[in-house]
Amino acid sequence: MNFCKYKEIIEEGDTVILYLGFNNMHAITVKTGETFQTRYGALRHSDLIGIKFGDKVQCPKGYLITLHPTPELWTVNLPHRTQILYTTDISLVTMQLDLRPGSIVVESGTGSGSLSHAIIRSIMPIGHLYTFEFHSQRAALAEQEFQIHGISQYVTVAHRDVCSDGFGIENVADAVFLDLPCPWVALPSAKKALKQQVSDILGAIIGILEHSRLLVHQDIHVCWNSFGTFCTFGLVKGHLGLFGIEFTFLRKIVFLFSMHRTSTKNM
Repeated sequence: MNFCKYKEIIEEGDTVILYLGFNNMHAITVKTGETFQTRYGALRHSDLIGIKFGDKVQCPKGYLITLHPTPELWTVNLPHRTQILYTTDISLVTMQLDLRPGSIVVESGTGSGSLSHAIIRSIMPIGHLYTFEFHSQRAALAEQEFQIHGISQYVTVAHRDVCSDGFGIENVADAVFLDLPCPWVALPSAKKALKQQVSDILGAIIGILEHSRLLVHQDIHVCWNSFGTFCTFGLVKGHLGLFGIEFTFLRKIVFLFSMHRTSTKNM
């Protein structure tokens, strides 16, 4: 199967999202002979083979719906190996980096692969993602998932510490994403990885009380997207690192979430 291309019939080895409710979903890989336990009772994998994505499946105490996996559904159901980006963050990343079919993207670190799946969908069928992860087991698991999900031809996974060893590639990328504890260390290597005519770098500085992201856009613009308590140290270090490689205009973006409630009133 292919995460980014819809298919109709469920087959052996497919990844299926089992929808029991808005906050109750599970991702499984269909394997004959296995059983998955749900709140509505046991579900035999063999009962899924041959039915359509979107069908209702009756369990002993209720029913569930089989959904075709998408990057958004995978984000909320993936096995967490690291802290991940969610759809709100990812939408900003893909928009600000101007990703499109054919884009070449460099990412570090891979982590749990949440952003990687969304990037691949944005750049396929002729683009490519180079993703780097310093932890060998996480890199191997991510590569295995890409193969199972049918998107391995669009991504190259490398076990590498880009802060100490660099990316090892030059003048190939349309955009670079950095999600590292100290992304300013990798900025010089990230700049080398970019094509000479573009300057799109997105980075993340993760402080103790903050999750921040840094965007260097074409014409040498920088956006900072911050969540949580503002971390002055991380912000200053990131800015000084960018100034050192001739990025000069910086802009900070903050997501503010608010709850909207509706009520009925008689006039």
